[in-house]
Amino acid sequence: MIVRAPADGMVQKLLIAEGEDLSGNIDSNGKLQTTDLTELVHDAGSADGVVSARTVGSSFDTQLAGGDATAQDELPPASTLLTGQVQSSAAGGGNPTLQDGKETAVGRVGYVVLENFGTFFDDREQDPNWKLNLDGELPGGVESPLRSDQEDTQFALLRLATATGSLSTEEIGDRTSAATLDGYVSGLVEVQNPTTGQIDLGRIAAPGEAPNLSLTPVLATNTIAGQAAGIAVGGTGASAYIGADKFGAISTGTDANVGLVSANLLADPDTGKLTIPGRDTGGTELDTTMEHVKWGFFFGDVKTADKNRQHVHLGTFVAGLKASDLKSASGKVDYKGHVIGNVFSEVDGKRALYTAAGTYRDTFDFATSQGVAGELKLEKFDGVTYSGASRLENEVYRGTVSSGTRTGELTGNFVGANVQAPNGKGPAGVIGQFSIRDSSSYRATGTFGGEAQTQ
Repeated sequence: MIVRAPADGMVQKLLIAEGEDLSGNIDSNGKLQTTDLTELVHDAGSADGVVSARTVGSSFDTQLAGGDATAQDELPPASTLLTGQVQSSAAGGGNPTLQDGKETAVGRVGYVVLENFGTFFDDREQDPNWKLNLDGELPGGVESPLRSDQEDTQFALLRLATATGSLSTEEIGDRTSAATLDGYVSGLVEVQNPTTGQIDLGRIAAPGEAPNLSLTPVLATNTIAGQAAGIAVGGTGASAYIGADKFGAISTGTDANVGLVSANLLADPDTGKLTIPGRDTGGTELDTTMEHVKWGFFFGDVKTADKNRQHVHLGTFVAGLKASDLKSASGKVDYKGHVIGNVFSEVDGKRALYTAAGTYRDTFDFATSQGVAGELKLEKFDGVTYSGASRLENEVYRGTVSSGTRTGELTGNFVGANVQAPNGKGPAGVIGQFSIRDSSSYRATGTFGGEAQTQ
């Protein structure tokens, strides 16, 4: 957690004690949470950090359909939505600062307690939007399994955040631009069939669809707002914007309960790398510090028009500033980055749903508006390498790949200003969504992003 003391342009860094270490590694069966700091009062070297927030998280359920279920009755893993309010309490002292003026105060204790269940401790006025129980207490969070054979259950959350240091706001990331980021949200959607109870799968976006993500930072309020897959997200009280690589937002409407968080917040702070474990491999390291390609995770619950619930567990997003000077691009430019997505596979009647990642590569010839044949590659995605070619149609980047009986499509666009490469000049990056399938036994969908190799 990083909170800002607006009076002096400094921020206080706090370490939140969690039950799991997400730094540098994210488990496809793990969970993500995002909260928003809504108030910080700074007064001569001390700070009263008041948090009034909502938690949105996701976890996996891998149980069978029944106690004696056979392999034929086994359901694919289904997500559980975790949601609830989070409040700081005066019981923790409420002072997260370590600083006395501009100097660190050695020995000063700085910590804040965050909780979602029990007595409303804070001495400030309650948020009128809070749903307290009849005794005026915090009601706790709710775990909502997608499958109807399991009931909603409550959970309690208690976190201790302790101060770890201070730094200038100039050091926390690129905050020079408030331009809108456009891009793609993609992944598999889980829906329970109301008749059979079976978990059916759909996609957030179909192959070839236009960009479905738009986010605009508001530097003055440290927020970010826009829409993701048609769902309004972010704004005051529903987002936090630290810098171009560090931001998060939650939905603001009543028909969805989703969150998105930039991948850099989950990466190893020393390397900027995030490891996505492979199902049968040691995992793939992804870069979360690309200058022109911003990416992260999208998760939560979406209700359809008929009020059926749809869960998205670790879907992904990718975004950037759309290229504005494609006409002056020339020659050949190599692009390299990553591909990440949700996978459904069925082998010998056993079904699995998980997250996989790999390496994205392409060599694009702007003189012909086509990629070099065979140079478009999705390498070691779920253990398989796909090859094909790309092309540019009305400024839309399109590609086709294959490996054995599996075929895939890519749709996206170039991003960033033109940069000079060894054999040409072209946009600084490329982003988009992809889908792969093999009859009905294998499906994968997600996002990709890569940057121009300038050396």
